Amino acid sequence: MKVTLIVLTLLLLTPYTLLSAEEGEYLRYEELIEKVKAGNVESINLGKYSRITGVYIENDNKKQFHSYHESDSANDPLLIELLKEKKVTVNIEEEKERSRWPMMGPGLVMFFVMFIVPIIILIGIVIITRKVNRIIKKLEGK
Repeated sequence: MKVTLIVLTLLLLTPYTLLSAEEGEYLRYEELIEKVKAGNVESINLGKYSRITGVYIENDNKKQFHSYHESDSANDPLLIELLKEKKVTVNIEEEKERSRWPMMGPGLVMFFVMFIVPIIILIGIVIITRKVNRIIKKLEGK
């Protein structure tokens, strides 16, 4: 039973870890602003909506990061001014508008892969385990 629970846990977590991988370290927006103010951000890519990626320097090592802003990061005058002041290389990326219905299209596929398929596998394992246990009990009874 313990082995079954471990296998099920791994099955449930695997799609999440595979699909949620994103390049670089995640920085909260406030952390990003602090790094810009400290002069540690080398370059930044501002998405038209809220996605922010780039490179910062820490202990003489370049590190990639990603972050998100609540609104249109490319049109945030305070952020743009701060980046200019600190001479950060800025690239404004065109990105598709986020869907108001995130469960349509690719979002629906990800939902299905991450949640529905593992539940179906879990149910299948439980059914097979019960049948095997019944067969074993019948064989032991004879």
